Amino acid sequence: TASWLAHLPFAAARELLIERAFGLTHQSFRTWLGDTVKVLALNLTIGVPVGTAAWTVVQRRPRDWWLVLPSALVPVSLVLGRLAPVLIMPLFNRYELVTEILGRVERLARRTGLTIAAVYRMDLSRQTDKPNAFFTGLGRAKRIVVSDTLLEQFPPDEIETILAHEAAHQAHRDLWRMMALEVGIGYLMAFLVSRLAPVMVVRSKRWTGVDRLEDVASVPIVGLAAMLAGLIVTPIGAAVSRRIERQADRFALDTTCNGSAYASALRRIAAISLADPFPPRLVRIVLASHPPISERIAMAEAYETTPSNR
Repeated sequence: TASWLAHLPFAAARELLIERAFGLTHQSFRTWLGDTVKVLALNLTIGVPVGTAAWTVVQRRPRDWWLVLPSALVPVSLVLGRLAPVLIMPLFNRYELVTEILGRVERLARRTGLTIAAVYRMDLSRQTDKPNAFFTGLGRAKRIVVSDTLLEQFPPDEIETILAHEAAHQAHRDLWRMMALEVGIGYLMAFLVSRLAPVMVVRSKRWTGVDRLEDVASVPIVGLAAMLAGLIVTPIGAAVSRRIERQADRFALDTTCNGSAYASALRRIAAISLADPFPPRLVRIVLASHPPISERIAMAEAYETTPSNR
């Protein structure tokens, strides 16, 4: 709770004041604060027990905790994958089945041979004016979510190409691929922390008074070690994510055969969201989960002009 309070002014500046300054949101401070309080409540309800359990493992298994904790990530990810779309996400937005684009969805299903997941409308406009769409959920909870900001500002042909991109994540089982990636990265992250944190505890003892990793007072040091380890593992996850997104772009183009509409949709997304079309190379490599929007637009335009794709 203290950490949440300390972070609150910075979060308000980033998520509310800057967004307002650039015309990307009309959200009131009251509704924004309500959402952040819900995040705090979830952290207290879920994060505190999970964190306490994790630290208990560290204390009782000081030699192999870095193997035990990532292994526990598998069932936790499966549970969250099933419950998040139906229990957690509705705490922040309203979700309704989309009816006005069912014809487009059915046409995509025929072209791909897939049973396309249910498509839901999300009232994202209560938080931002930026458009968005994503695929989420496991099993019966899987769904494609399209924001009201996208449905109301994009023409049908562009919406169809975006739906095709999200359907690609279902067709390629990308959620399972990302879960496997997260588990692998979890093992690497935990191993690096298990090597960095004890050294940092010893080196900082004169300032902290902490002399062993199992002491709960070493939690801030472990957090710092995790940040340093993240500099190594985050680019790996980002690179895999970008590859998956490129595959989804290609699927959307091959499915709709409408590169001009997809290029137009991406261009519209970039304009509304004020996305940087040419982000710095270091940012792309270390942080970007998607290829630069300029690269994706160029791919769609090139597809449109290829004779074999007409």
